[in-house]
Amino acid sequence: KRAQEEVVETIGWLRVSTGHRLNRRMFVARIEGHSMDDGKSGLVDGGYAVFELWPPTFDSPINALVRGSFNDPETGSYAVKKFVSDARDKKGRHRLVKLVSLNPDKTRFPDIPLARATDDQVTVVARVVSPLAADQYARRPRPVRRPGRRDLTSSESVAEIVENLASHTERFFESLPSDGDVAAAEARSSWCAELVCLEPETGGVHIEVGPLLGLWSFVKQLRVRGAAGWETTMLASNLRLRTTRIAVAAGSGPWNWQAVGFEDDADVDFSALAVGPPSMESVTVFRVDVAGVGRQIASTVLSMGQHYRLLVPDAVMASAAVRPPAIPIGAGWSIWDIDLSSALAAQELISLRGLGLEVGEADARLEWVLVAPAAWGVSPRGMPFPRFLPDPAPVVAIDGPSTDDNGAATLFLHGPDGNQSLPLPAGRPHLARLIGLVPGRYSVMVLHDRTAIPPERLTFEVIARSPSGPIARWEVNAKGAVAVSKPGTVSVLPAQDLAAFGQPAAEASPDLSITAPPGWPVRVSWRELAEDTVSATHADANGKVDTHPILAPTHERRVRRSMGDLMLDFGELGAAVLRHERRPTPATIRTRIDELVVGRGGTVKRLALAGAYADLVPIWYDPVCSALGYDLDAAPINVEGEPPAHVAAHRLLHTERHGFAIERHPVRILLLVEDLSVPLSDSVLAWIDEVCACEQLRDVLVSDGLRWAGHRRTSRLAPRVWDLAAVAKDADECMAFLRVASEGV
Repeated sequence: KRAQEEVVETIGWLRVSTGHRLNRRMFVARIEGHSMDDGKSGLVDGGYAVFELWPPTFDSPINALVRGSFNDPETGSYAVKKFVSDARDKKGRHRLVKLVSLNPDKTRFPDIPLARATDDQVTVVARVVSPLAADQYARRPRPVRRPGRRDLTSSESVAEIVENLASHTERFFESLPSDGDVAAAEARSSWCAELVCLEPETGGVHIEVGPLLGLWSFVKQLRVRGAAGWETTMLASNLRLRTTRIAVAAGSGPWNWQAVGFEDDADVDFSALAVGPPSMESVTVFRVDVAGVGRQIASTVLSMGQHYRLLVPDAVMASAAVRPPAIPIGAGWSIWDIDLSSALAAQELISLRGLGLEVGEADARLEWVLVAPAAWGVSPRGMPFPRFLPDPAPVVAIDGPSTDDNGAATLFLHGPDGNQSLPLPAGRPHLARLIGLVPGRYSVMVLHDRTAIPPERLTFEVIARSPSGPIARWEVNAKGAVAVSKPGTVSVLPAQDLAAFGQPAAEASPDLSITAPPGWPVRVSWRELAEDTVSATHADANGKVDTHPILAPTHERRVRRSMGDLMLDFGELGAAVLRHERRPTPATIRTRIDELVVGRGGTVKRLALAGAYADLVPIWYDPVCSALGYDLDAAPINVEGEPPAHVAAHRLLHTERHGFAIERHPVRILLLVEDLSVPLSDSVLAWIDEVCACEQLRDVLVSDGLRWAGHRRTSRLAPRVWDLAAVAKDADECMAFLRVASEGV
């Protein structure tokens, strides 16, 4: 029964007239070549013949379609020949097989002898049942087809339509195979990732990827890297099991994937998941589906009746004659969310044309109206779908191009109790109530007779009874500190060090647990001087929120930053703020300095002697200052007059919380000099005073790499110099150094 789909490629059907009884294993094929043309067989080049696939029994000799380890001069390893063989021996082998050409010209069409042939060397694929003369076959009459039109009425066409709709329903609800049920290499060949666009409030541009069936079991983490240093890390187990969306900065593409720890292994290849960046010179158009996800399309002609999100680069925005009402989502990009279900205002049309877009004819559109779903479900591949009760019956609104004739569009329904079709009257829009549905899974589709209008589908489920409704409540528990939902308000948890909350490789953090109504969306952001959207996630079917998409993208900030707010926005149910404050201790600072001295001390000495401050800033001064409680402003301070030779000055910033606001301001100057073993010259001291006066600061840290000293504006006293190698080894020395050099310890 599987032959037609898996073995024989069907290119059409013939009505044949032969004296043989037909069965399901038979097919018609065209003969190629002249080797079987003896003037009597009827097996001529270009002629048709009826074959029987995998004949259950046959006697030698037989005219057959043969496949084997031979090379026919006309057709290679497949050939139609007379199959002549002796009886098989006890091992199932022939001692002699000859593939005989009926054409008497043996010079051009020689016989093919095969000694001791097994089934691996030669196989009878099909026997020739009968050649067909020209008067023995005729093509089956086909319905008259009009160019650019679909057949929505004939029984054959309707059967094909409902079969496709049934396949769509089955694919939507089918369970994901386990890794043991799929060939890993074949599954990896189907991997893909795409750029999608969600609402600006949830971060806008995302990469959608997964499930990654066949993912290597030894891969525990995946890293996504973009341009300008952008990157994030994801748990491989999450991507293996379900579809995941990762918020990305629109201008940080292209994006490439790596297995953490296997970056140099050529066999661990994730090139199929590479995603290119959106165009900087034109608008990227996303069509919003029923689940609210914007899918990228190539067309620049928008269809009425559809919902779009337009990703607009600032350069294109500036060229528009009328600026559209777009929402900025980061440096250089904005999103314009536009719904064309109603009449388009003249100003909107001008804005669209200014962005290089046009509005064309309406496409078909389906929406659920009037009857709210009793619940929502999520398919195994992560797509949401509504669940309705049989009564009140669900109602679907059908919109799109207006039709002039009755039946020019048809609504098709597939479900567990069969298929139904409803020809729609002329005009638009329409409402259809789907009555008499039994519990089960369904798909509904509207199809126009014009092929230029693509079909539109909705998938849903009918359930026997209403599920118990979830309580509209969330709860956040952070190491015993609990916040609960208060609609319209923000709950602030006590400040604590969030750096210890979960590592990137952890499945979940026991330090943080979050519950919310099943499926409820949660927007995650990090706030310091400004609020930055990090990710968007949701509660699962049991009301649990996976904390990995919350903690993994913020790991570096929680570890490196001394202060910040992790914000969890539950929409109309309120929000929770987890205050992050990490106050370092002398012991932790001493350990960090010791790590830096041991790992980078030699490099620091070499670069300091060469005066290579620009190279030392990221690898030495930045991490040392971070340990001491500062953010180093890498931009040098510019004052009137040239600085002394081999001297550079930078601002040291400190972050503090004032009420609900977090502020960062300069508190000291970092002065980089060539050698601290000799006293600073009067010209250097005078220049330091000028820099302090310009910045309105008094305290200075002076360093030549490993040696550090404190200095105060206008002072001419010789400072005490600390060697960080000694500071890291002696607790008393470290404490004395921190009293002079640190902030916020």
